[in-house]
Amino acid sequence: MASVEDTTGRDALLNAADLKSGKVLDIGMGGCACMAFYLAHKGFDVTGIDRSSHAVHRARESAKGKRLKGAFVARRADATKLPFDDGAFDVVISFHSLHHINRPVLALREMFRVCRPGGKVLISDLNPTGSKLYKHKHDAARLLAAVEREARRLGAGVKTTDTRLDRLFVCAKEG
Repeated sequence: MASVEDTTGRDALLNAADLKSGKVLDIGMGGCACMAFYLAHKGFDVTGIDRSSHAVHRARESAKGKRLKGAFVARRADATKLPFDDGAFDVVISFHSLHHINRPVLALREMFRVCRPGGKVLISDLNPTGSKLYKHKHDAARLLAAVEREARRLGAGVKTTDTRLDRLFVCAKEG
């Protein structure tokens, strides 16, 4: 497998969104919780979720040894049925996780639901080049088109940016 360009992708997503602060939900954080820790290091208050109890356990254990400017909490949750109130977060992020979710459009709807009016939904997922490099078998072009279509249907202002491996979506939730 190719080396991960996560730092470049994370920086690109934050720069594209002009993100400076807020209460953040990280969808599909994985055991490394890379994006969640990256944001917590920058001073954000982050809740990371994953459907895997093993991933949540690993993230909690990793957090014990980290010095974070912000806060970090890990929870087991299904991205298609988020256990949070409407508008609970300033920012909701999915970084390289939608392609792992069986019903990504449903997850996207939930992401918008828990994002506050005026908040941002940020998505970075592999484009066809990134999908091939990482040997993921999903149809990246179809997934990305569905994400953009659904975000626009939900009434968000959507900006897209491409990096070598990713398509970034910066969605401003109206309200």
